[in-house]
Amino acid sequence: MASKLLADGSPAHNFRTLLNELATLVRNTCRRTKADPDERTFEIDTTPNAKQRQALGLIDAIRL
Repeated sequence: MASKLLADGSPAHNFRTLLNELATLVRNTCRRTKADPDERTFEIDTTPNAKQRQALGLIDAIRL
């Protein structure tokens, strides 16, 4: 099976592998250990890696 490479030598993604790459980005809703049930939660987002930042930048540039 042949694979395509980008100008920087990294493998090119197809739609499925790009979705798999982006699927690792998550927002976790957290609560302090031993917190009261009515205590507010807070969110922590994972930090995108370089490939994810590039993909998100390209998606953001799409104008319909």
